[in-house]
Amino acid sequence: MINKLRSTIRGPYTLVGRIPPSLGNLSSLETLSLAYNHLEGNIPHVLGRLSNLNSIFLGSNNLSSIIPPSLYNLSNIRDFDLGKKTISGYSSFKYRPCFSQSPIVYYSIEPIYWNFSIFNIQPVSVARVNSFRGQIPLTLRIGLNKFQQLIMDYNNLGSGQVHDLNFLFSLTNCTQLQRLCFEANNLGDISGRIPQTIGNLISLTTLILTQNSLQGSIPDSVGKLENLARLNLQQNKLSSNIPSVIGNLIMLSEVYRGINKLEGSLPFTLRYCTMMQKFVVDTSYLSGNIPNNTFGYQKGLITLDLSINVLTGFVPLDFGNLKQLSILYLHTNNLFGEVSLELSACYALTDFWLTRNFFHGSILSFLGSLRNLEILDFSINNFSNTIGGPLFELENLTFLNYLNFCFNHLYGEVPIGGIFRNITEISLIGNEDFCGGIPQLNLPPSSELLSHKHKSSFKVTVIIVISGVSASFVVFICICYLRKKPKILFSSPSLEHRYLKVSYGELHQATDGFSTSNLVDTRSFGSVYKGTLLVQFERRIAVKVLNLQPLLLNGTYLSSN
Repeated sequence: MINKLRSTIRGPYTLVGRIPPSLGNLSSLETLSLAYNHLEGNIPHVLGRLSNLNSIFLGSNNLSSIIPPSLYNLSNIRDFDLGKKTISGYSSFKYRPCFSQSPIVYYSIEPIYWNFSIFNIQPVSVARVNSFRGQIPLTLRIGLNKFQQLIMDYNNLGSGQVHDLNFLFSLTNCTQLQRLCFEANNLGDISGRIPQTIGNLISLTTLILTQNSLQGSIPDSVGKLENLARLNLQQNKLSSNIPSVIGNLIMLSEVYRGINKLEGSLPFTLRYCTMMQKFVVDTSYLSGNIPNNTFGYQKGLITLDLSINVLTGFVPLDFGNLKQLSILYLHTNNLFGEVSLELSACYALTDFWLTRNFFHGSILSFLGSLRNLEILDFSINNFSNTIGGPLFELENLTFLNYLNFCFNHLYGEVPIGGIFRNITEISLIGNEDFCGGIPQLNLPPSSELLSHKHKSSFKVTVIIVISGVSASFVVFICICYLRKKPKILFSSPSLEHRYLKVSYGELHQATDGFSTSNLVDTRSFGSVYKGTLLVQFERRIAVKVLNLQPLLLNGTYLSSN
């Protein structure tokens, strides 16, 4: 009867031993699922006889050796999963005979209770990862053109050579292929590249090639994969720019391209990927500004990780549109400026990392309103204000379990409630003039710091007063000096050729009518009188009165004048 089993055979997730070759006799079998067990050894080549098989799930075991070529000739295969998957978990099982009656068709997703002693397989509660090795054949198109899923994660497939990905050329006709996953293999070392023909898989919704050794650029042909929702190319050696054609992938919801050698700027065409939920491009060489009016269109974005690049500029204001944003990693870049107040609208934030940038200004008071915060790291920046107000608000965040403000220019009193109770969850070193806090922080008491601040403030005040008085004194002296300095006037009496013009009457008055009491000297040319001229202000003068007759006779007038 067992050879008439048609629909499914599922392991109870507690199996050890080898896959028995007798399974090859189940000619009506359509689904074989033995994932999440501790099976080891080879896959029997006789499974290639199961011509009706459309789904095979052997992931998360300890299987090894080369995948038998006969499996690639199963023309009805839709789901081919030999990789690692997440363990869903089942805790207890009952075993009973199932093959003594007429053929039974099972469709349940719950564990099915088999008497696996028939197959000489014993139960055990351990799951493993397979380690298949060898080249992937180039003849996949012969039998697997009905593929919907090809999953070979966490194996050792490939030789680490340039031709490891040539099998993708054979998938050209697999227009129904939706998931292609080769995570953590040995594909493409030296110069292996993602081929342009990847664009032929127009039904693809998931492409995972992470943790291989792929090099070169991401081909523009990925822009043809309009149904692609998940793209994971992390931990390779990919270089060049993120292609602008990524904007064609309007169904894209998850992008993982971190830990590569990507360079250039972020394409503004990302704004068209409005279904995006997770965008992770960390640990690369991306440069330039984070484009404005781009991520703000992705209003369902949950995770944004641009950390460990060389990005510059400000945090775009439209980040405030990301109401669903939970994880924001911008650390280890060259970003600067003040943190935008618009981020106060990101109420769903749980992880907020800005460390190792050049941000300045005040610690934001709105942080206390982000009630879901669990991790907050603003360390190694240039924030420079008192943290008293904002920090006291942070002690009310019940989910916050890590806080780092190290190496800024902050000062003020540290709270003692909330997260500030636990020395292992906060880090404030590298700042000056903190006070208060729990005793383990070894900070001065608040009163001592306030006294120090008062003395410092008094000293500053005295210095300012003394400086002000000194400056006023200097100004006063300058004014007095300028007032005593003779003024130069250009109205009568005025200066012309640097001589003062006065009338005879003014001279007569200045010398008391040329009084003999003011006579200084008398010679043949004339007499000299002293006097006081009262023109604008008093000044001492000497007046020469010439004896013109003898001067005119001997021609000495001009010379004596």
